[in-house]
Amino acid sequence: MKIFTAHRPPQASQEEAVFIKEGFSWPAFFFPVIWLVLKRLWFPLILYLLALAVVFALAARLSLSDTFVFIAALAVNLLLGMEGNERRRRAMARRGFIEEGPLVGKDLQEAELKYFHLQHGERAPADAA
Repeated sequence: MKIFTAHRPPQASQEEAVFIKEGFSWPAFFFPVIWLVLKRLWFPLILYLLALAVVFALAARLSLSDTFVFIAALAVNLLLGMEGNERRRRAMARRGFIEEGPLVGKDLQEAELKYFHLQHGERAPADAA
């Protein structure tokens, strides 16, 4: 089972809710710059690029091996993968989004189904429980 949170802009309907999974973000790990831009996480993008710049500057200054650069860059990506969804939650909170949840489901579709049923005061269907 996966845990999600729903985030809804103030004064908006439930249909505009954005769902964010708890835990590791594989897209943030494998495609960090693209993921950060698509999610409009500008400050984390700047921090990510600065972290890589520091890694490359240290490697050049201290004549470190390519293996060190690879491992250090991988560590930066790993950190982003672990913290990416939480950074996204915080950015949405700063923009005034209302967090609703947690929602538990085997996948995003089941969590969405539960969310919309809860918002209408209904019980979730038996196969989504």
